[in-house]
Amino acid sequence: MHAQSTLNAGRGDKQMRRKSRLFLVAAAIALTTGSVVWPGCFSLPLPSSRKPISSLNKENFNFPKTMLPAREEVIAKVGTPDAYFPDLRVACYRINEVTRRSLEMCLIIPLNVEKYEQKEVAFIQFDDSDRVKLSEIREIYEYNTNDLRGAARAWITNRKPKSH
Repeated sequence: MHAQSTLNAGRGDKQMRRKSRLFLVAAAIALTTGSVVWPGCFSLPLPSSRKPISSLNKENFNFPKTMLPAREEVIAKVGTPDAYFPDLRVACYRINEVTRRSLEMCLIIPLNVEKYEQKEVAFIQFDDSDRVKLSEIREIYEYNTNDLRGAARAWITNRKPKSH
């Protein structure tokens, strides 16, 4: 009888080992499958659309690097700015409405199309003698005058310097 119970105990150990191996194999398969499927979700950028806000375009804001124009010359060339902030010495011109889109997918199944509405704005900073110091065209989310002030302030503090 004692030998029979030892034999049964040995079978129980084998079954436990088999179950734990089966569990480990199942966990490894689930982990491998999860690591393939989870990163399988991604976002593809779609072409952006641009709708002109004014008759201005990016080429209007190319200034010669040798002789920097005065503020009056800029106004004569591109017109009155949409906003001018004397304390910041920055003029802002709205150029385009930009709609950026991206297609969110999981594996090969499209899930959603995200849209981001932005405005393309030209920022021009003038020095103490009212000559162009820096200029850049950036995309911003808000575009009314108060938000342009915030965007101009952020542009001054966070820009990557690109002198003209």
